[in-house]
Amino acid sequence: MYAFLFVDVACQLLRYHVRARQVPSYGFRSKAEITNYARQSGIDLLVVEAGWYGTNHMHNNVAFIPQKEADGSYALRLPVKADTVLPVIDVVRDYGLFVREGIESPAFGAGTEVLASGEDISLGQMMSHLSQNQRRRIYGSNQGPSHIALELLHMMKFYEEFGYFNCKDMKPSRQDLAKEPRNSDFVRVNDWSSILVWRETPLRQTARTQPGQEFEHVYVPR
Repeated sequence: MYAFLFVDVACQLLRYHVRARQVPSYGFRSKAEITNYARQSGIDLLVVEAGWYGTNHMHNNVAFIPQKEADGSYALRLPVKADTVLPVIDVVRDYGLFVREGIESPAFGAGTEVLASGEDISLGQMMSHLSQNQRRRIYGSNQGPSHIALELLHMMKFYEEFGYFNCKDMKPSRQDLAKEPRNSDFVRVNDWSSILVWRETPLRQTARTQPGQEFEHVYVPR
């Protein structure tokens, strides 16, 4: 028997803050200290490290929720490049898949780490899935709000430069899953009415890739 620990990208972010001499994040620092303590405790430990929560775009932080624009569309405005890729996970429905893999797969077990994420997609693609599901214009923009908290700015810049898991290979953590999690499934099964006002609108696909403009894979109403 051994224990498993649910953590996020705290350790990598802590190292980034220290190296860049940025304002320290107490939330990330405390998570990193807990993880390091558990690893040094001598117990048989399996660390299951969660990826980017899909629910971030629903209720976790207003900075990650698409905001309504004057023209009736919704925009997710974050100060990162359009091609910034994040490993998305539906924590409620899919995290257990990775815990099971860590316990049952011969590739893992005590003393190993599982990187729990179902799919690597850009923020623009995430908004594209949501736009298709809701049948209205929802897009991403790298013109982030000026009021975004410094802690969140540092976090997003880390993801942009090093990747969510700090350049780690995520393929081994997906090879023995009972099913393949997809972001489109996460969008489909969740209720978005709390942040989006429903409007019946046919769609056509466009691609806006100019620097400083919307992300690619944008859907807009006819």
